Amino acid sequence: MHWKRVVPMAAMLAVLPANMAAADSPEEALEKMDRILEIEKEDTGDGQVMMRSTNFDPSEWIRYDDLLPELERIAELSDGELDIDVLGQSQRGRDIYSTRIGTGDEVILITSEIHGNENFGTESLVSLLETLATSDEEEVQFILDEITVVAVPKFNGRGGTCAASK
Repeated sequence: MHWKRVVPMAAMLAVLPANMAAADSPEEALEKMDRILEIEKEDTGDGQVMMRSTNFDPSEWIRYDDLLPELERIAELSDGELDIDVLGQSQRGRDIYSTRIGTGDEVILITSEIHGNENFGTESLVSLLETLATSDEEEVQFILDEITVVAVPKFNGRGGTCAASK
């Protein structure tokens, strides 16, 4: 299998619960996700459906002050495979962190939380980094040999704090 087809699949599998990957169809996978996330669906009467999850607590999202310790924890578990750098600073002087893992010639840049209300991307990206950094699975090792993943888990360090406080 060509690695360009493997990478998106590996990224998806890394952030989905294991029982989701075993779904028989995309519809079944979505139904399982709805149950796991406790998705409530409400018909708005105008042909649209509003969905919301009751199974998450925004206070548990990775906040700016928690990001570096979490990345350092993953780096320690990776035995030096995950590198952490400061990409730059925000307008308010907060460090913007980037990570790098893999040794391949092809480089993939993954960014998250460019806007303050995009917290789920940060959660998923940190989960993906942990999988890449700690997994002994043959497929993950193949990916890391073929590509280098550069990730910026939180471009907007202040935004998540503002969005969570509203």
